[in-house]
Amino acid sequence: MAKLMVGYNWDIELAKFIVEMNKKYKDETNVYVNDVYASLKGDPIGCSRELSRLPEVSFKTLEEHVKYLKDNGVLFNYVFNTASFGSIQEFEAKYDEMVAFLKQLRDIGVEIVTVTLPLVMEMINKEVPELKINVSTITHVDNIQQFLYYRDVLKVDRITLKLDSNRDFKFLNQIKDLGVDIELMTTEFCMWSCPWRDHHYDLQSHNSKFGPFGNYPYGRCISAIDTPGKWLMTRFIRPEDMKIYEEIGIEFFKITGRTFPTSWLKNTLSKYYERNYDGNLMDLCPMIINIGHKKLPPQFYIPNKKLDGFLEYFRDSGVNCDTDCGVTCNFCNEFADKIGARKLTKEERFEYTSFYTEG
Repeated sequence: MAKLMVGYNWDIELAKFIVEMNKKYKDETNVYVNDVYASLKGDPIGCSRELSRLPEVSFKTLEEHVKYLKDNGVLFNYVFNTASFGSIQEFEAKYDEMVAFLKQLRDIGVEIVTVTLPLVMEMINKEVPELKINVSTITHVDNIQQFLYYRDVLKVDRITLKLDSNRDFKFLNQIKDLGVDIELMTTEFCMWSCPWRDHHYDLQSHNSKFGPFGNYPYGRCISAIDTPGKWLMTRFIRPEDMKIYEEIGIEFFKITGRTFPTSWLKNTLSKYYERNYDGNLMDLCPMIINIGHKKLPPQFYIPNKKLDGFLEYFRDSGVNCDTDCGVTCNFCNEFADKIGARKLTKEERFEYTSFYTEG
């Protein structure tokens, strides 16, 4: 069974779509949306999105959406994934306000929250223990000792692993039976082992608006992924490949895009419900350079169906990407060449049509 956690853009039509698709596909393909995730602009705890990217949504609207979704079997996962509070004094000064907000969420039916900072987890466990905790991928859990600490000390219920862990099958097999739900990112095409990722989240937690210094850091990571082989190094999970993780006991998969249009979310979700997509892999990538407001066509063509067997290499070969990539292993570049992945011409990009550019 594949349980999806989906970015929510506050469009009730998306909620209705999810409810209907759950009815159709839960038994047909063993896929359903378990929870959607979002947050309000300017809540006391904060998230890792600059405020300009979040819509104006009232608490009353939140309550209405939580109720509709919950009445139809879908949880609302409220996101507190700020990567920084600033000083401990700021946290102390806002403590009562944060606790009051957490209790409000509990009272309207929110059952689970996504959190980055361990101090916030401690506060939830002490003050509002009814709320389940999902550890954010921003926390970068990628080893056994971290995993056990979050399980045993911080009493979390689910851990969204560090993005880079998606192909570390030794690690995944070690933690699969440790009593905490494991969640993996699917449509996150960030540069593998990105040197800007931590600073990116820190900047967004302080409501930075990007553009200066060559659109730092977006401009850096996008320009660095400049070949099809480097795109294959990113830690995406295709709709067809969820079963590989399900076979080892991992059931939760996160589809990003809470600031993206409903058309993109519906079309992407459909591919994961169906466990199938015959098209350009890049269509499943919510390009960070677009940040949900533009529909620039992708730069590359990577035939998704020709990636059958690609992920199994990482599962079966024993390769260690951290130590082997670019030294003793050139698999991603070689595979990209083998399947005819290539850069699109200017003319092809101009004429490019798919669900990626619709809506």
